[in-house]
Amino acid sequence: MNSLPQQAYPILQNLYGEDVEYPRRFSTLHEVYLSFQKKLAVMANFGYDINYIETLAKSGRELIARSGWSIEKLTQAYSLIGKEETNNRLLNDLARLTNCFPQGLTANFLVSSTLEFLE
Repeated sequence: MNSLPQQAYPILQNLYGEDVEYPRRFSTLHEVYLSFQKKLAVMANFGYDINYIETLAKSGRELIARSGWSIEKLTQAYSLIGKEETNNRLLNDLARLTNCFPQGLTANFLVSSTLEFLE
């Protein structure tokens, strides 16, 4: 469940403290993770190592869960407030974690990929 750069964990601790709901949210995002994995797989064609690609997909899942989102919250937001507002809220939540992102992964990629998964 820990796939982020090591400097991320003190930041997360300062932002959220002990987040007892994180493991549950993380476990709900398995299908989103598989979607990230599939989208990122194209990087192998450009010489990126498969382990690096896998780490990015895992990190994406972790970042979404750490920012407070589960698959239930994502699907509910998407159906109630629509794609654009879900996009804005997810981007806003992930913006707080900018210093936790591994190199090669962006909030825009995570949000667009997540919303594409929800469609």
